[in-house]
Amino acid sequence: MISMEKTFHSPRPLAQVFSYLADLTNFELWDPGVHEVISLSPGPPVTGSRYMVMLAMGPRKVPVDYTLIKVDPAGTIVAKGSGANFTLLDHITLSGTSSGTTITWRLELTLASPSLEPLMRPFMHFTGSRGISGLKRTLGAIRPAPSKPSLPSILGDLMLLPGALSFTKMGFLQARRNFTALDTSMDGKTVVITGATSGLGRSAAASLAALGATLVIIGRDPEKGAQTVANLTQETGNSQIRFVTADLTSVAQTVSVARTLRQELPRVDVLINNAGALFNERKVTHEGYERSFALLLLSPFALTTELLPSLKASPRARIINVTSGGMYTQPIRLDDLQYERGRYDGPKAYARAKRGLLMITETLAALEPGITCNAMHPGWANTPGVALSLPKFYGIMAPLLRTPAMGADTIVWLAASPQAREVSGKLWLDRTPHITAIFPRTQHTARQREQLWTVLQSELSRF
Repeated sequence: MISMEKTFHSPRPLAQVFSYLADLTNFELWDPGVHEVISLSPGPPVTGSRYMVMLAMGPRKVPVDYTLIKVDPAGTIVAKGSGANFTLLDHITLSGTSSGTTITWRLELTLASPSLEPLMRPFMHFTGSRGISGLKRTLGAIRPAPSKPSLPSILGDLMLLPGALSFTKMGFLQARRNFTALDTSMDGKTVVITGATSGLGRSAAASLAALGATLVIIGRDPEKGAQTVANLTQETGNSQIRFVTADLTSVAQTVSVARTLRQELPRVDVLINNAGALFNERKVTHEGYERSFALLLLSPFALTTELLPSLKASPRARIINVTSGGMYTQPIRLDDLQYERGRYDGPKAYARAKRGLLMITETLAALEPGITCNAMHPGWANTPGVALSLPKFYGIMAPLLRTPAMGADTIVWLAASPQAREVSGKLWLDRTPHITAIFPRTQHTARQREQLWTVLQSELSRF
């Protein structure tokens, strides 16, 4: 057997540290040696909960079946991992102090072939030390959220190739080295989210439900909605989840569901406008709107403005608009918002609408200083929508695409983090604000924001 033991101090209270460490899905956020963790047991972590942990051994991914052997909120977590030719035992002891929590982590590795121990001992200590460094960073002092793009991120975006690479899985893995633990509680918070039956929205909804939020999911398919609610309830143990049916390509249905929710929910703490689709053929809705304009811009504008009274009733509500990195390629076309001129291009229509969504985010942040309003883009994520709408892109980029959880991480952080509440009107990628335009021709102005707002208000006045 090879063993290693480390002790360090976190300024966070014991209850927060325990909650974070007991959930083994957080392994991948702090341990560089962990590629991915999949929870195999529903509900919050308890003794007997199982996880599939994929260790990163260079290019190889090694599966390890982990089970929580002991979960004691007083300060003990024991987990056992079984691989093909080895077992791992993690024993974590927590002790509360006046300044935070002392953490002692003991790791034991038992090999099927003891003769390999001399070879594995240096490797284990190397990877274990990296894990401890990640844990110290994750559970270290809580830092304020950055209020503006950093010079490295600006240069990376402007140089195009570094910016594009940051959209990939590798970009996320690099960025998360600076993440701190999201160990807050959403108990008592009401979150309204659109498009949460699959992809990014589904992942964000699962994370927020696990944090204790009361969730209201808006979508068009009641059967998928009911199944999503049932699955999320089983996975997270949160019974405060419901589905509301509305086709968000219809402004009338969007307005109707928003007004109903405004009556039912005197207070909304978080609104996440996530629903989206890329249409490769130009069609108009029965209300006369091009579908990208309706779904991606006018509908979230309608939902947001109709729910403003409930959002203002929250001490510090948050609005999160999910945009797209494709937005960087297109300017707003105020003279052709519905793509009536020239040959229709689905990705361009999508990108233009998403730029418009960013613009209304900035306008809302200025008009409603009591509400934190931000936009984010998830990078390139492996979702059903990408596979269906962009098959060539998907075929080439699939190995580099982020998991839905990676893409949704910043949605959850913007919704739940106490630090994110203090910064408004920004575009975020991987918990970091970024510039909103790369090419001069795509940069929008304050005057254009005002004009777009006026146009959308005019359209909404029809309903």
